[in-house]
Amino acid sequence: LQSTQPEVLAFCEELIQQMEAETQVRFTEDANLFYSLLLHINSMITRIQYNVRIVCLLREKTVAEFPQMYAQVKSAVLELKKKYYPKHFISEDELCYLCLYFQLALEPKTLLVCSTGIGTSHLLKKRVATVFPELEIAAVISLRQLKNRDVSDLDLILTTVGLDFEISCPSVTVSVLLDPKDIEEVRRALKE
Repeated sequence: LQSTQPEVLAFCEELIQQMEAETQVRFTEDANLFYSLLLHINSMITRIQYNVRIVCLLREKTVAEFPQMYAQVKSAVLELKKKYYPKHFISEDELCYLCLYFQLALEPKTLLVCSTGIGTSHLLKKRVATVFPELEIAAVISLRQLKNRDVSDLDLILTTVGLDFEISCPSVTVSVLLDPKDIEEVRRALKE
């Protein structure tokens, strides 16, 4: 972000560092988390400076489902607010959105690979999302695209086609319909 002010960047970096200390999870290596937080915090700072409030429709659900993460984010953000923006108010709704970014970063990142990356892959994506709602589906790509993709940010690859090359990420070959045997294989891979 070209228009990002230095204190916004520092706020974001320090928030990630504090959350690492609180959770013992390495967030600094997650470029998607950093970029998402930076976008949100940049807008959030503008909102708090002009006293503009947003509503998080998932607020109650977020606090109920992720109480520890919410408390950790709230503590870290309010501490940073004292340092960078002491005269401004950060709402519970803003805190919920920030909590969701960190929670999403903890979800296992999964890549779906199909022969062409289209067509039946949408069926597989929907089935995976239904059976494994905890998985973050990073993308649906073709086998050819996988050969050129960096997989270091992934936890698992689900593929409908056999891989004829080495990959540095756990993978499970599944059918498009994700039958019970496939589901068990995926569960086993997630536990490893």
